[in-house]
Amino acid sequence: MKPARVLLLVIALAHLVIPAVMLARSDTLRGEVAAQHPDFGSSELDASVQVALTSATVFHLLLAVLCVFLAWKLDGTRRWAVRLTVVSQALSIVFSLVSWSTSAMFHAVIPVVVLLQLAVIVLVLRARRT
Repeated sequence: MKPARVLLLVIALAHLVIPAVMLARSDTLRGEVAAQHPDFGSSELDASVQVALTSATVFHLLLAVLCVFLAWKLDGTRRWAVRLTVVSQALSIVFSLVSWSTSAMFHAVIPVVVLLQLAVIVLVLRARRT
């Protein structure tokens, strides 16, 4: 289980970095929102960017905490931790696909994180069978 636990910590770190990058590149985010919604005025663009930044920060902080918690609890003896790890990482992959379709900002990172999440799922399920 140790490799899966380490990968969960790496994934947690990625979840912490994503909102920081979004904040640092908020002008790019604003441009993407403007391209998707050309009818938005300045105040609507500002509000949309703020909603995106706030929701991404909350969402990714929760996922980071969950990954750290699972890395701590995942020792092979807790079936619930195995199940929660598989479900949470599978859902995170789905969420990544949604992010992929809505913004090009993380197209370089998403495939790497998805591969890490798939590796966690495989490692956890393989360890459970042995």
